[in-house]
Amino acid sequence: MPFVLKARENMTPGLEVGGSPDEFSLTIAIYGDTLVPTELSALMGTEPSTCWRRGEVNPRSLTVRPTGAWLLEHRALAPQTLHDLIVAVRTTVRSDIAWSDLREAYSVQLRVAIHSDRWNFGLGLSAEDLE
Repeated sequence: MPFVLKARENMTPGLEVGGSPDEFSLTIAIYGDTLVPTELSALMGTEPSTCWRRGEVNPRSLTVRPTGAWLLEHRALAPQTLHDLIVAVRTTVRSDIAWSDLREAYSVQLRVAIHSDRWNFGLGLSAEDLE
């Protein structure tokens, strides 16, 4: 993709490079040897995007999965923001989840991916988004 510079209408003189990210993804990833996906789905109040139990065969690689997993992925395209995506995920899962108990029983990860086809101006998160 070519490098493009464009002048803002209200900018005197100068150039603008890039813009906002094109796409965001947010994944709650929970792993554990004793993880039972149906039980975790009931606890989370939603079905995962994908899940498996320890010992199941991975259909792509035909290898045995060494641990269980429960993954909930959400994606958003511009003009939606990362904040919009965080709100969507928060409203998908139950609000009364005891995250500290969950972290004691399993490995819990929150993954954020930011995709852009061009340079961007960066990204900020509010304290509210990080809670």
